Amino acid sequence: MVIGFCCSFSALAAVTAAENSKTNYVVTIESPEDGATFQNNTESVQVTFSISPDLKAGDEVSLLVDGKIDPGSSPGPVQPSKMNINLSSLERGPHTLQVFIKSKGGETLGQSSLITVHQQRPSKLLPPKKS
Repeated sequence: MVIGFCCSFSALAAVTAAENSKTNYVVTIESPEDGATFQNNTESVQVTFSISPDLKAGDEVSLLVDGKIDPGSSPGPVQPSKMNINLSSLERGPHTLQVFIKSKGGETLGQSSLITVHQQRPSKLLPPKKS
């Protein structure tokens, strides 16, 4: 008795090639350092990170602030292995930052370690000290 097995070698080869063509990235946030404190919010905070190997066309970079994609962040000059993203209007308090790289299909191909930064601002409740 012969039992049928439906899988062509060309389809199997295409799946294997697609799996092998995906890149697993190593992502490292270079600045700010974990635990960094910013004194006021007059300027944006620049997040600099490196990617290895170089970013491939079609793969997307996202910066998560407090676990959510930050809609207010703007990418700086794009280089295949190093990028900057500027954050503006961080609220007072601690914030977690993490960089993700995803494929067009939404599969996570790499992520950085989670870091925490602190935003400090003068209180609106206390008047400034007079000199």
